[in-house]
Amino acid sequence: MRISHLFGILGLAFTISSGAAQAEVVFTGTTAACFGSGCNTFLSNTSDENLVFTGGSFSGTTSGGVLNVTNFGNLDLNRGTNFDNYDNDVLNLAITFTAPASVSNGPGSDNVFTAVLQGTATTGSNGQVVITFSDSTESYLFAGGSFDVHINGLTVKTQDNGVNLTGTITAVAPVPESSTWAMMILGFAGVGYLAYRRRNQTTASAIS
Repeated sequence: MRISHLFGILGLAFTISSGAAQAEVVFTGTTAACFGSGCNTFLSNTSDENLVFTGGSFSGTTSGGVLNVTNFGNLDLNRGTNFDNYDNDVLNLAITFTAPASVSNGPGSDNVFTAVLQGTATTGSNGQVVITFSDSTESYLFAGGSFDVHINGLTVKTQDNGVNLTGTITAVAPVPESSTWAMMILGFAGVGYLAYRRRNQTTASAIS
């Protein structure tokens, strides 16, 4: 094997590796939610006292393996009189994926991602109420590999006209990963080159 051939194989390996890492995945789905620990009746529009969740739909294609989602649903906190029940409240968010195909292995049913966001309420001046929800991340499998869903924490105030839930979907390469294939190709190239060198040395020794 000539040196030029070896470098050609190296280039091919890295091309395969980088090309697979940039693969695009289309995600589509709808969201719903319910309030309270252990709730399982998801509605696209539901409320807990004065806190209202409105579900919706989303779609997009990953870029470099990541899709930024600007609206997993909307939370609106209406001005009211009783906000004590919001302290340590729980928002259970359900995301039903219609794409990609064969989503599974989630904490909910086959194609439903369930995020639990823990909320903490505080009362400010002029009757202002602030509810801060935590981050949440879960992982899933699908036909082409796996992906992580991360829901960003958010803060809802009484003077807001609703706040969108945002987050990211990160696609992960299937197993074996492209880097594994690249290393295998490099390994075979190295073995071939060593065999070539050894054969040449043996031939030269026999001639001398």
